[in-house]
Amino acid sequence: MHLLVVTPLYWPDESGATRLLRGYAESLAAMGHTVEVWTTDAAENRALYDPCAAQTPARAATHGGVRVRRFRLWHPVDKHRAFTKAFRMPLPGSGYVFDAPHVASLSLQRAALLSRQSFDMVLAGYLPFTGFIHAGAVVAKRLDIPLVVLPLLHLGEPSDHTLLAAFGRPLQRRVLHRADMLLANTEVEATALRRWGIEPRRIAVVGAGLDPDCLRNGLPSRFKKRFGLHHPIVFQISTQTHDKGSHHVVEAMKQVWGAGIEAHLVMAGSVLPDFDDYLSHQPKEVLERLVCAGHLEEQSKNDLLAAGDVMVMMSRAESFGIAYLEAWLYGKPVIGCYAGSLPALIWDGVDGFLVPFADVHMLAETLRILLTRPDLRAQLGEAGKSKVAASYLWRQRMERLLRALRTVDRRRESCTE
Repeated sequence: MHLLVVTPLYWPDESGATRLLRGYAESLAAMGHTVEVWTTDAAENRALYDPCAAQTPARAATHGGVRVRRFRLWHPVDKHRAFTKAFRMPLPGSGYVFDAPHVASLSLQRAALLSRQSFDMVLAGYLPFTGFIHAGAVVAKRLDIPLVVLPLLHLGEPSDHTLLAAFGRPLQRRVLHRADMLLANTEVEATALRRWGIEPRRIAVVGAGLDPDCLRNGLPSRFKKRFGLHHPIVFQISTQTHDKGSHHVVEAMKQVWGAGIEAHLVMAGSVLPDFDDYLSHQPKEVLERLVCAGHLEEQSKNDLLAAGDVMVMMSRAESFGIAYLEAWLYGKPVIGCYAGSLPALIWDGVDGFLVPFADVHMLAETLRILLTRPDLRAQLGEAGKSKVAASYLWRQRMERLLRALRTVDRRRESCTE
């Protein structure tokens, strides 16, 4: 199979979405399939919106057995006005390409319209970036091949549909209906897709998994020495921003420290402007106990997973949460929130705890309990480790992916006979 993957972000970005797509692509390549990725020159999520953020050269390269072709992002001077004007142009696909959140690559769209390459299938993702799914749909239609879409819905909190609304505008729902198959991360996401009128036969629950061999070499002493840490470690691995719960974790840790509990807070991942601004207003005594480690390469991240005591990510913007699996693999308890698919992943009181989003007091009390109960930490962490071994190994997820892709092929063949 010759697979084309179309995505706004790819390696070296380390967000959950890009890691999932990279896992699919590199695993298929390792199985002997030919995989090509079309993506942008953004090296991290922030670069999708900020032309001054980290970028990579817009050229083709091979990584992990996958050919990666990069296209330049369009960053006009008055971005909102330019995108709004382009959105209204009476051109085919302009609504999809220039829809909010105003991220587009004109050269990638041109390649989709004019490319003469031969592919057998297109995998495109993800919402809310409709333009990239549209580009994949254009290629699939031109070549008369299956279109598979990875939507990655952020369902948000049960009583707040603001986030889901940002993923379910008319154009976004319409582009999903163009897919031959949709890959959901969990049954919760699949249910949401069915409510949008997607036929159940066109939805496959695949999700993410881990390759334990890539995560077992963490050294706690190395991480602690690097950052001068001597107390228990609470850590978060994600983009640091409000919807990931970053602000609330710091506020909860202030209460933990105020109760006399000695602990470090390590926040790994790129820092978005809202959290950067928040930190600039924090007192010295908070910043002295907080380590913003930024992006960690694989070895350092594994060292953090080995050194940490409690993993917390109060994210309401999560379609799955592979970081929780990584923490479990190292036997660490996790704290998530009642949002999206997390209640289906984390079993409250069994392998971690769930807290309502933005409930700082409840989060502080949960952290206090775990930091003062090493026996409970070990119990929850071991349960999470067993869950990963039983259900979330990468080979298990790849078997699901291959079944889904074969189903699409068989369905199209039967329709053309």
